[in-house]
Amino acid sequence: MSNFASARIVTTRVARGVVAQPIARTSRDEPERLTVPPNDAMVRFVAALTEPEAPEMTIEKLVGVYRVFIPHFISAYTFHLNNTSQITDGPTSRSIKFILQDEFDDWRDGEMLIQTLLTTPAEVKRASEHQARLEILLIEAGGIAGPGTIGSAYVQE
Repeated sequence: MSNFASARIVTTRVARGVVAQPIARTSRDEPERLTVPPNDAMVRFVAALTEPEAPEMTIEKLVGVYRVFIPHFISAYTFHLNNTSQITDGPTSRSIKFILQDEFDDWRDGEMLIQTLLTTPAEVKRASEHQARLEILLIEAGGIAGPGTIGSAYVQE
């Protein structure tokens, strides 16, 4: 399965606190047996993303989703879109464009919510510290859908 498809699995399961990637099908096709966490770092990322449960931690919850998860997800989709052929991948490109529009709309709405909650320097600091913590965990995990999901900044020779 491609990194792009794995990214979608991450998205659909992150709300439930489960991040997984597909493994070989079993004869029973039991969903619980078809997925495993890609690595321990991704498990730690999802745990940190979903841990802020107390009402006074709304900033952290929103920052995790709207300043870390969704921007990385948009990057992975955009990378995939930029590497499709308009001739052979037209339907895929069209679908990704619809998905990206939904993700951008969600990101904008979430950022607006965050902006309404950041009213003091202490709240800004909380938001930025939580964002940095999640970004570090995501780097350790190899990105939102694994290494190479948005290409590399370094030219391979």
